[in-house]
Formats: sequence, structure tokens, C-alpha cells
Amino acid sequence: MHKLPEIPRLRRNRDGADILIVAAPDSFKGCLSAPEVCDAIADGVHDILPGARVLKIPLSDGGWGLASSLLAGRDAGWKETSVHDPLMRPMTAGYALMPGGKTAIVEMAAASGLALLDPDERNPILTTTFGTGELIKAALDAGAERIIVGLGGSATNDGGTGAAQALGVKFLDKNGRLLPPGLSGGRLREIAAIAIEARDRRLDDSSVMAPCDVNNPLIGPDGAARVFSPQKGASPEETERLEEGLEHLAEVICGEMGIDVKTLAGGGAAGGLGAGLHAFCGARLTPGADWFLGMAGFDSRIEGADLILTGEGRLDAQTAMGKTVSAVCRTASVKKIPVIALAGILDGDQEELREIGLSAAVCVNEPGISRDAAMRRANAAIRERTAWIISELSGIEKR
Repeated sequence: MHKLPEIPRLRRNRDGADILIVAAPDSFKGCLSAPEVCDAIADGVHDILPGARVLKIPLSDGGWGLASSLLAGRDAGWKETSVHDPLMRPMTAGYALMPGGKTAIVEMAAASGLALLDPDERNPILTTTFGTGELIKAALDAGAERIIVGLGGSATNDGGTGAAQALGVKFLDKNGRLLPPGLSGGRLREIAAIAIEARDRRLDDSSVMAPCDVNNPLIGPDGAARVFSPQKGASPEETERLEEGLEHLAEVICGEMGIDVKTLAGGGAAGGLGAGLHAFCGARLTPGADWFLGMAGFDSRIEGADLILTGEGRLDAQTAMGKTVSAVCRTASVKKIPVIALAGILDGDQEELREIGLSAAVCVNEPGISRDAAMRRANAAIRERTAWIISELSGIEKR
């Protein structure tokens, strides 16, 4: 999908004077933060059009990199605390406190993310969100009254039960015995009762909001287990076991708490953490990309732009399911601003990418490059590919 749009102003302004190009990417997961991608894009633009104005708006859909994008240019405090990783091993993870100290930004991937595990350790039958609950508790300890939990990049499929345990919720088996901390996806069918009496009462006076990078429900063909658990290391048999566990959990939550999470939009995000935060913390789930664009004032800031360069690590069939690129295209289409996306990997039906409003999608990597090599030179590759795009659009060769 390399056919680039016609942008006459880029050909009339030979040095880029009066040209406004918006750099509005998500992070390249596990590789570059969104602010770093913005910098690489800006460098590539200026390699061809040194006089062009580049407006950097780092974005996030609620997944990996939420904190760095949200905090870009803000005076916020970064806090670190001891938590447990997806396999209940001790580790240190951080969260951010916004100016004033009343709003905390927690990324579930910081404590419960897939990137924390070696490839041979990835198994959502065994992993837990307990560490994410510990981060939320640490934010409450620090005085936060509003907690934003980014959902994305998870290694888990526990329906948020591990996080709930860290916040005082107790789960019991059919014999009334307490299930141990660190509940995992493989143990959900053991839950017979839920005791919330010891849940951290500070949650009653706090608001929890969870930007979701997908809008999938908890269970079913589009649910957490069947869509995402194979990406986290589950076999077909394990995927069905996880599906059964989540369905059982949803039934217990409904029976014990009177809350229906089966069809909750975004409930399947982060292995069901979306549903768990809603049930156990009263969290409000919201489409992450649209929420973030609102927080960033994106609609007003792109007014008068000649081009938007967006992107993320992978563009595929999930891009249209609430991801950053699709949200950028929706906003830009109203203003008739062309959008070109940069990606580390282009996969799936390219026609679907056109349907969300992309003018073009460009892979930054050479064919056949190894993942490690691509990660090492991601910054240079984004800069070089951006320069190529601007050169093609302007008719100016790199100096």
C-alpha cells in the first residue's frame, strides 16, 4: 500500500516554508516510545524540508507506552515500587503521578506484560495480573484519587482476578478454602465464591478509568481467550480451557455480585482485566485511542495541517478495532487531511486499512530483516522511511 496521495502544497513549497506536518504515532511496542517515534519522524521530515513545521503529538490507545505519551511535556512524578511479575516473581515497576498528585497513570504491561517474560515462559494458563493490582494499591498509598489503568500488552488471561486479590478481594473454592494469591487463567474454574469485604475501601472514594486498546468482549469467538491467548503462548486446548474459565468467572461474578461482564465492550482487554477492573474496582472502560485523542486536544491541534504521519509497530486486521491509527484517520477525514501510516510490520488485508481512511501505509523495514535487527535500527528506519515519503511527495531529493 505504497501509493502516496497528491499534496500540491508540498510541491509548491520547496524548502517547506508554511508547511505543517503532524507527527502523531503510537509507540512501536517494546521498541520505541511514541515520543521517540515523533522525534524520528520529525528528523526525517527535516532531512527533506528543513523549513517545515512538525507538530509532535505522541499518542496511545491505552496499551504499552500510555504513560510516556500522556506525560510528554508535563511535569509529572515517576514512582517505583516492589511488585510481582506475571509469574509471581519479585520485581520493580513504576507508575506516574500527574501534577498535583491526585491522578495516577498505571500501565498493566509494566507489571503484567508479555514483554516481561522470555518466549518459553509465556503461558496464560499460569500468568497473573497480581502485580497490576499492586501498582494500583501503591498509587492509592501515594494519595491518588483518580487512577487511569492502561490495558494492553498483557501476558495474562485471568479476568483481573490476580489484580483483585492484590486489592483485598478474596476468592474461595467449593470447599470454602481461600485460593492463594496470584490467581491465573488456569485456575478460574476453581472459583466458587467471591468475598469483597476486605477490598481496599479507598477504591470507594476513588475513580478508576481503563482506556482499552481493543473493544473485544470477555468471552465468545471475539473474546479474550480465543482471540488473544494464542498470541500469549496458549495451545488450542489451553485456549478452550481459558475460555471456559472466563465464562465460569463471569457467571460467578454475576451470581455473587450482580454484575454482568459477559458482553461488556472492552471487557476482554488485557486477558479480561477490563472486565475484572469493572467488577472489582468499579472501573469505567473507554476506547483508549479516542479517549487519548480527546486528552491530547488532537482535533483542534491538527487544524490546517497538510499531512499527518501516524503509525505503530504492527498494522493488521486489529488496527480497525479501536487502535490509534484508526482513531487518527476518523478525526483527520472530517478535516480532509491525508494520513500516512508507518509500521514495523504490515500484515493482513490492506483493503481494510484503506477502509479506515488511510491514504497509504508504509513498512519501515526491509524485507527479510530479523526482528532483533529491526528493533536495533528502528529509529533510523523510521527516519529514513519518513524522508523517502516526504521526498516522494515533494519531488525533492535528500540533500
